[in-house]
Amino acid sequence: MSNKVKLFPSKKLKVELYNDHKSVLADLKEYTDKSYSLVSDWTDKEFRGIVNESTFKVISSEIGYGAMCVFEGKFDGDHGIIEIQLHKAFKGLLLAMPLSICIPFIIGILTNEMTAASLWNLLFIMPLFFIFVRLIFAEIGFRIVSRIGLKKLLTILQITHLEEVQL
Repeated sequence: MSNKVKLFPSKKLKVELYNDHKSVLADLKEYTDKSYSLVSDWTDKEFRGIVNESTFKVISSEIGYGAMCVFEGKFDGDHGIIEIQLHKAFKGLLLAMPLSICIPFIIGILTNEMTAASLWNLLFIMPLFFIFVRLIFAEIGFRIVSRIGLKKLLTILQITHLEEVQL
């Protein structure tokens, strides 16, 4: 078992369903607003996304933070796998935030106004900012939002057993 540091958090769960996957996914389909784009929008449903015969790919319908996590599932009989990942838009945002702090330093280098002290500040601040964004926004945000969405998903799918799988 290796504990690799990942740039973005994700989770993989092995689940056991109370019923056959076809009836459970039919229930999920009733609670899902059909959308191929996985973008938040006002709806009275619990999720937005696509539910097929043995698979699904959904986001929570909560406006703002609901789209942070993408829930993908694949089932066979009464067993299946659910993967929770950070949405691509949030990945881009979380990468852009720390990189945007580099812009003033790049401008300073190009205009020859960068001093040695400023360069050392950049080399010290950038790793700290990356760690801050990774820890606070990505990890804690992912844990909170995935827990909220997973609770709704567990109720709808009638899951009897849940086990986290190492990636």
